[in-house]
Amino acid sequence: MAGSIDLIAIFLGGNIEILLIAFLLFARRLIWRHHTLWAAPTIAAVILVKPQFALLFLVFGCLSAFTGSPARLVLRKAVISAAIVLLLIVIEAQRWPEPA
Repeated sequence: MAGSIDLIAIFLGGNIEILLIAFLLFARRLIWRHHTLWAAPTIAAVILVKPQFALLFLVFGCLSAFTGSPARLVLRKAVISAAIVLLLIVIEAQRWPEPA
């Protein structure tokens, strides 16, 4: 029960780290199963909030490349996914208002 109270306190306190870690793990699962294109929107959402999490996605992509799958296929999907993530981030940044 104490774990549940701690999680409720985190969410009520406005800390979204737990939610970002859940998104991170979801995207990691998609990357691990070689669904990198489906992981792109989740990766973009997490990187917009916490840019330093991009390094974790890079590590997951590298681990995925060395798990017995053809490295060329994994690299191709990773590059396409990274391009989609970059495009989504640029589109979102264009929506932001001009600084005062």
